[in-house]
Amino acid sequence: MGEDEYKKIKETVFTYKEAEKYIKCDILGFNVGLKTYSSNEISNLPKQITYEKGGYIYTYVSTENSPPTFNGVELPNDDIITKDGQVISTKTYGYKLVYTNEPKISTGIVFVSPIEGAGKASWKSADLVDELASSGVKYSPDDVVAVAKTADGKLVWLENGNSKARIQHILDHADDFAKKGVQQDKIQDLVMESLTNGKVVDYQGRGTGRPIYEVTFEGKTYHIAITVGDNGYIVGANPTTWP
Repeated sequence: MGEDEYKKIKETVFTYKEAEKYIKCDILGFNVGLKTYSSNEISNLPKQITYEKGGYIYTYVSTENSPPTFNGVELPNDDIITKDGQVISTKTYGYKLVYTNEPKISTGIVFVSPIEGAGKASWKSADLVDELASSGVKYSPDDVVAVAKTADGKLVWLENGNSKARIQHILDHADDFAKKGVQQDKIQDLVMESLTNGKVVDYQGRGTGRPIYEVTFEGKTYHIAITVGDNGYIVGANPTTWP
């Protein structure tokens, strides 16, 4: 939605606190993502919510959520018809950001990770963070350092983690990346770039093990083996030689 088009829309402007009650889900005072509604619930709520915060304007609209997935397969969300003929909808709905005049650098498009060496690229867009929140998967919002979509449209994300998984696990093997000429502060960028723009050329291990991605990064070609869980979280990654 362009700014000129937005100016033509005449909607009630909510306060931030009012809007937050519709859009975000809080548990014990902590924000845990976007709220999800049934078809009956959303029909009684505003179709559009506009609010102002910090001098910027935000507009959300009610939309149907994507169907849930299991092991990468989209699950059916057809209506259920009971024995007495009653129709029960299994579809869920929520609010999605469609317009803001806040500069992209302020909305989280450019993100500086709190972990040294975790990367400083644009891997945390507001739209993808919202999509992750409404996807229904379990994750730790405060630990997410990067969110992206693969070439086939799968949502993937990276968390702080520990020595066994995620970004900290990857950074524990920084020496392996250094041998390939990749500095520690570029590792996260390389991993995310591999998932979004790389192509799978082989697999590491037996059978279809860890996919090996071929990607051009900062003018050089790399081969990175990356494990991504069925729900999209990035477990680990390591550089490799191929073929």
